[in-house]
Amino acid sequence: MDITEALEQSQPGLVSRVTGAIRKHQLNHRAEQTYLHWISRFVLFHDLKNPETLQPGDRQLFLLT
Repeated sequence: MDITEALEQSQPGLVSRVTGAIRKHQLNHRAEQTYLHWISRFVLFHDLKNPETLQPGDRQLFLLT
């Protein structure tokens, strides 16, 4: 499963929102790839759950693991 598929399964439209925000702030392509990579790792770590439904403890668990 690639980055785009994982993010779209978790929350449809997430990839386009992330890329839109990155381009709005005029970040380079490598920064876009890096953001998408880490967002996808976060989503996959939590078994493709919608990131908006996670609790603060879930976010902390990702950061500490």
